[in-house]
Amino acid sequence: MTRLFVRALSLLVCLGLATAPAGAQTPVEVSLAMNAPGSGNWPVYIALAQNFFAGEGLHVTTVMSGSNVATMNLVATGSANFALDGSDIEIESVAHDLPVMIIAPEFGPNPYTVLTAAGITSWQQLKGKTIALGSPQDVSSLSFLKMAAQQHLGRDDFSIFTSASSSSRYDALLSGQVAATVLSQPFDIQAEEHGFHPLATGSATLKPWADTSIAVNSKWAAANRAAVVHFVRALKAAVRFGYTHKAEAVAALVATTNIAASTAQKAYDYDFTQLHVFTINDRFDFRRDLLAMGDSIRAAGAIATVPPIDAFFDPSYLAGAGR
Repeated sequence: MTRLFVRALSLLVCLGLATAPAGAQTPVEVSLAMNAPGSGNWPVYIALAQNFFAGEGLHVTTVMSGSNVATMNLVATGSANFALDGSDIEIESVAHDLPVMIIAPEFGPNPYTVLTAAGITSWQQLKGKTIALGSPQDVSSLSFLKMAAQQHLGRDDFSIFTSASSSSRYDALLSGQVAATVLSQPFDIQAEEHGFHPLATGSATLKPWADTSIAVNSKWAAANRAAVVHFVRALKAAVRFGYTHKAEAVAALVATTNIAASTAQKAYDYDFTQLHVFTINDRFDFRRDLLAMGDSIRAAGAIATVPPIDAFFDPSYLAGAGR
């Protein structure tokens, strides 16, 4: 019996069915909260499609919360272990004494493009029009207003329609409900394909920036350090894979967002080839970029003061995951 069992196990290994790390008989269950489907979640989609989480002994359940606030509430209450969310609201959560800690960068540059309806090709033409934005302290609003300020325009120069996510703002733009909005990928690409005009891009004008980061419930992470390190290591592997395997990366995005393959290919060319937006490394300028984000949300009135960086960023999990 023992000899047969060993032979059977060897066969499973050869077939790639026994993929868990040594000692990990049962995958560790962890949960990840995200706002809404989109290319900003791309490393997660790749990690799931290529079994990188499973290879690290994890079974990851993803939860789409619908908004950045809801995502942070899930993590802060322990209803989710990890969050993929805007660095701004993650810093804001720490400033309000929630048990949240940023552990790694994910998407670097500002992802938003201002899209306008037909006939509106300048900021002055946009003045007085209805704009779909997130809540007043949401990063989409912050991005739009920073770009508008460069054109000497302020919030009072527009009529604001509040919409929580790029997907819902995209729908508002398509319906004619608003004259313009800010969209992240792939919705900005889809809007251009429908004839809407790209007026300005945040990646070209808003710097420094640390758009989205991986955060954890800090109390849970302290008690489950190994799981956090394995999670980060899986995402690092996914990012490396994404930069060298276009077809598989595009397929992962198409499968999870149901967008056209041609749109996903455009997003890949922009994100992976042109701007190299995804990075999960302990890079020095990430600290600078996080502090810049903190200062931006302080100026917007979301927090009174920016906490010390050690209060909201712990690089030890990245170090544990290896460079």
